[in-house]
Amino acid sequence: LTGDPAVDLDRVHAELSEFKHKNESRVIHLEEQLHQEVKRRSYAEQELQESIRKDESAAMERRELVSELKSERLRYGQMRLKFAEQQRISDAHTKTLKERVAWLEKMREAGDSSLTS
Repeated sequence: LTGDPAVDLDRVHAELSEFKHKNESRVIHLEEQLHQEVKRRSYAEQELQESIRKDESAAMERRELVSELKSERLRYGQMRLKFAEQQRISDAHTKTLKERVAWLEKMREAGDSSLTS
């Protein structure tokens, strides 16, 4: 301080004005940083929500595919059982036909031998 109240007052006003200016600049800078951080977090939250939505969608699709696979396995098992039953019936018919053919051949042979004797 100079001892002169007018000079000292001017100097204090100048320092106060400089301090206010620096403070206002700092506030503006911090507000800009805050705004950028809010935007960045908002974007990150949107990405997170999109990622969650995609994960949930993939999980749902996975559950649907697992359910479909179980249904197909069940259907395949039922078809195998039907096929086995049809094969059994076919085998029984084949056996019956073979037995009839054998019987007819025996009868024919018996008839042929009666003709030749």
